[in-house]
Amino acid sequence: MNKLAAHKNLSTSACLAFALSLMLSVALLSPAALADSAQPADPQPEADALEPGLAVDYYYLKLDVLDELYAWLDHKDPGPGAPLANLDFVANEQGPVLGTDRGSIVVAIITGFVRFPESGQFQLLALVNDGMRLWVGEDNSDPILEDPRKLSDRLVGPADITVEADTWYPMNLEYFQKKGTSALVLAWMRPGAGEGEEEVIEAEYFAHLPE
Repeated sequence: MNKLAAHKNLSTSACLAFALSLMLSVALLSPAALADSAQPADPQPEADALEPGLAVDYYYLKLDVLDELYAWLDHKDPGPGAPLANLDFVANEQGPVLGTDRGSIVVAIITGFVRFPESGQFQLLALVNDGMRLWVGEDNSDPILEDPRKLSDRLVGPADITVEADTWYPMNLEYFQKKGTSALVLAWMRPGAGEGEEEVIEAEYFAHLPE
């Protein structure tokens, strides 16, 4: 059992803080990566067309790695779920996994928009169990956060991203949970933030266009 899994009794924010503190010392010793400038949605969505939260489609597939999903997409119909207010989910073996009534064998494709409260360089990070990929920005072919494997709770990131304040950016997140405990928590560190100042991204910063 890793150290993060041993702290299941902590709140979600405390889990993130604990995990990040374990990794920051290593990250700070590594060469600094250049921050990618994310491209905003073009055109920007009309405010009166947006609805709160993120859209989600569920597939009930048993995966060992996220790449196995792609062979199914032309053969399986998704089950649309209720919008997710934000991504702040940690559950035991009984679940629920995200907005489902299941505790295992769940795949989710989550789409919508994210905005940032200030301009500058943010760091994105996620607490994940099992695997995920996250894209942010228009025409972005490379995920900003990625760990597609079936593993226990772990921190993915942090990854740098440069953004403009109060501007909508498209986001797409793929996630799967095979069995056991589950977690999907998306957080950021604001420009100039230091160790222990990561924040779960609140619902006010997400939106989607209803179909």
